Amino acid sequence: MKLVMVGVDEKGRSFVRSESSLSVDEPHTLWFGGVPSIRSALARLDPGAALSGIEPEAGDIRWRLAVVEAGAVASLPEMEDAFDDDGMHYTRTADFDFVVAGEVVCRLDTADIELAAGDAIVLPAARHAWIAGEVGARILCFMVRPHD
Repeated sequence: MKLVMVGVDEKGRSFVRSESSLSVDEPHTLWFGGVPSIRSALARLDPGAALSGIEPEAGDIRWRLAVVEAGAVASLPEMEDAFDDDGMHYTRTADFDFVVAGEVVCRLDTADIELAAGDAIVLPAARHAWIAGEVGARILCFMVRPHD
């Protein structure tokens, strides 16, 4: 199992903070403690550009299943205009994402991360795009938005 932690640099660009490989034969704590501080990341980004249509209200949580068809860049019906042309977007949330099925590339500003079923990634208000592999992907997205 791959576990990727993403960060946001001083210029607002998303990057890989850490990547580790974990055995699935042993229990692991994937995250412990408070929700990652995303206020500093948000201060570097235009709050008006956030993909607000899918994020929870301030102080709330949303858990959703994202379906990305084979070879497609993730988008949402009736929200295509909110995504950049290349599918890049961000929300005002800390996202804890787990690939349930298929393969997907999580594109950041500075890197592409290949993820497969069983892999996880943490995105704290980080710009990213999802690009599915040949069989598509199913991703559980647990979104936590701090109080404003």
